[in-house]
Amino acid sequence: VRQGSTNIGAYVQDAWSATPSLTLNLGLRYDLQWLDTLDLDGNNVSPRAGFAWTPTASRRLVVRGGAGLY
Repeated sequence: VRQGSTNIGAYVQDAWSATPSLTLNLGLRYDLQWLDTLDLDGNNVSPRAGFAWTPTASRRLVVRGGAGLY
């Protein structure tokens, strides 16, 4: 069986400094895949969110986290 596939993906992200010690990252990814055997599914939006926090004044420690729908 031969299956061709064309894929398109795009990603945008912005960073926002909420405080001098906290940076928030928000992003959005969109993927589209054409398969010969399946109907086109255009509902492929994947939001992403992350943060970077420096809890001490020395800024030697950075706590990072993130989540998204994949």
